[in-house]
Amino acid sequence: MEKALYYASFALGLALAVLCSLRVGKTKGLSRRDAVSFTVAGFLSGVLGALLMAQVYNAVVRAIAPGAVFSPSYASLYGGLLLVPPLLLIPVRLMKADLNAVLDTCAAGVFLLLGVAKIGCFCYGCCYGVPWAYGTVNRFTGARVFPVQLLETVLSFGIAVLLWAYTTGKLGKKGALPGAAYPLGLVIYGTARFFVQFLRAHEVAAEADLIGFLDLWQIVSCIAVLTGAAWLAVLISRRPKNRA
Repeated sequence: MEKALYYASFALGLALAVLCSLRVGKTKGLSRRDAVSFTVAGFLSGVLGALLMAQVYNAVVRAIAPGAVFSPSYASLYGGLLLVPPLLLIPVRLMKADLNAVLDTCAAGVFLLLGVAKIGCFCYGCCYGVPWAYGTVNRFTGARVFPVQLLETVLSFGIAVLLWAYTTGKLGKKGALPGAAYPLGLVIYGTARFFVQFLRAHEVAAEADLIGFLDLWQIVSCIAVLTGAAWLAVLISRRPKNRA
C-alpha cells in the first residue's frame, strides 16, 4: 500500500506539473502541445537524473563505510532536480526549442512535482527525519521521527508558487528575466535544503560528516546554490540594456 502511494504521488505530481505549465505557457503565448511537451521532457529528464544521482549516493556511502548495511537508493529526487537542465538539452534540440523558454515554462511545475513526491516519501517512510518525541512513527525504524518529508513538501510548494508568480509576471512590472526561474529555484531550494538536512536521519553515521560537518546532500546543496547564482549572474549580464 505504501509503495503504491509512493508511485501514485509521482503520477499526481506530473499531472499537476502539466496543469501548472499550461497556465505559465498561456501567459507566454505557447501552445498547449508545447507546454505539455516541455513538462513531459522535463519529467523524463528528472527521472534519469534521479536514477543517476542515486548511484552516486550509493557509491559514496560504500566508499566512506565499506561493508556498512544500508538501504541503497534507487532514485534521488534531488538529483532529478539538479540534472533536469543539462539532460533537457537533447530533447530541446530535437524540439528546436529555446532552453530558457522550456525551463521557464516547467520550472514551477518541477517544484510542484517535487513537493507532491515528498508526500509519497512520507507515506512510504523513506528519507525520514531525526528522532523526535512528537513526531510520526516511521515504518522502517519503528521510532518517532521528525516529518522532514512534509517540511520539504511545504518548502517545494512555496518555491513553486513563487516561480509561478515570477514567470507569469505577477512579481514586478518589468516581468521575468528569460531563463531565470530555474536557477532562482535552485538557489532558494539549495539554501533551504542545506539547513533542512540537519533534520534528516542518516542510516550510516559516516554520512553525517562527509566533509567537516557537512553530509553529501549539504555539499550538493552548496553546489546547487553556487550553480544557480552563477547562472543568474550570466543571465543578468546578458540582459538587454533596455530591460535594466
